[in-house]
Amino acid sequence: MSEVQLSGQLQPWLGLDIGTRRIGVALSNPLGIAQPLLTIERTQPRRDQRSILRLTRRHGCAGIVVGNPLHLSGDHSRQTERVHRFVHELKALIAEMAEATENLPDAGHPSITVHLWDERLSTAEVHAALEAIGRHPADRHIRTGIVDKLAAALILQGWLDARSGSVTLLPPGS
Repeated sequence: MSEVQLSGQLQPWLGLDIGTRRIGVALSNPLGIAQPLLTIERTQPRRDQRSILRLTRRHGCAGIVVGNPLHLSGDHSRQTERVHRFVHELKALIAEMAEATENLPDAGHPSITVHLWDERLSTAEVHAALEAIGRHPADRHIRTGIVDKLAAALILQGWLDARSGSVTLLPPGS
């Protein structure tokens, strides 16, 4: 699969870890490395989706990778259904915006693609990594969204690695 390029560099992707209270956001850099970006405090789904689309435009993203919260068995959970509904609504908003701008001169808004990616154990991996460096996820300043954006970075990096066929993140104990 070929990479989307801007000026000889990889076009960035946005990664999301969607929770009930917060959305962790990560962004890939021109080298294809995911980095935590910010945490969005949830308000209303449509407002949250518009915030995400503003971020994709601001950073010139090729698309969005959303963590798919499955049970360890691979079965869907209540959160899986919530995330799928959010993604369905996000795709509908993208289509609405594309339709609204298609006849405008110099619209310059290529269609944004949205992918679901298995996020099983991403939050547990973040907790383990924080504890390994002496930071405890129960600390108040860590609970305020650091875990969410770090999990988004893990989700996005996993997708980027799978897409490119390389491994940037090694499993624990490697």
